[in-house]
Amino acid sequence: VGAGAGHWAVVLLQHMGACRQLICLDNDPHWIQLLGGKRWPADVSCTSMLADAHEIPLPSNSVDVVTCQTLLMHCARPVNVLREMFRVARVGGQILIVEPVNLLNRFLVPHALRYLSPHERANLIQYISCMHAGKALMEMSDQDIAISLPDMLHEVGAENVTVFQNDKVSFVSQQEVAAIANEMEEDDFVSLARAGGASDETIALGNQSARKIVSESVASGGLEFASMNTYVFHAIKRSE
Repeated sequence: VGAGAGHWAVVLLQHMGACRQLICLDNDPHWIQLLGGKRWPADVSCTSMLADAHEIPLPSNSVDVVTCQTLLMHCARPVNVLREMFRVARVGGQILIVEPVNLLNRFLVPHALRYLSPHERANLIQYISCMHAGKALMEMSDQDIAISLPDMLHEVGAENVTVFQNDKVSFVSQQEVAAIANEMEEDDFVSLARAGGASDETIALGNQSARKIVSESVASGGLEFASMNTYVFHAIKRSE
């Protein structure tokens, strides 16, 4: 669901030797066209479907595994999408969901901590928190949806939910550090932060902290690394 370019499907197929039929659903014609020309393993038949995740055009109890990766965070009514995912899953089928807590991702980078005082860190967290709140208020995305997913899964009747945390860590360049800081000064970011309650002072102080990270990182010349904090939620459809 929300297949995009099919990256998540490619990852999962490596662990699903018995998979014979893959259905990739997305509401963007661009991705559907790209998926249609994608090379899949010879023993896998792929069907691409242009459809809205809130109304999946498949029969109930028809799919063994239903999955999405960083999709629900962009959906207007994520609980409704979850209901649809559980509806089309067979009894005994598996539901696999990957979603982030992006506020944590912003700070799972040592350079965001080692170069800042406690007050400077607080300024940065406040600014980014307001931007996330602004996105949610504008119904653009829920950047921290993984926090709410256990409640949503309970609401749609999921049982025996398990959660796993990934361990992806990579080195980043000073240019990548600077790109994150530059994003925070862009008009869209600032406007969303204001919508989420940020004052001019909050914006100025947050950007000041971001710029300090960049200057100190460049001056130190050291290696920087960062984590990508996403959560994998797994559930089994046990009853109607």
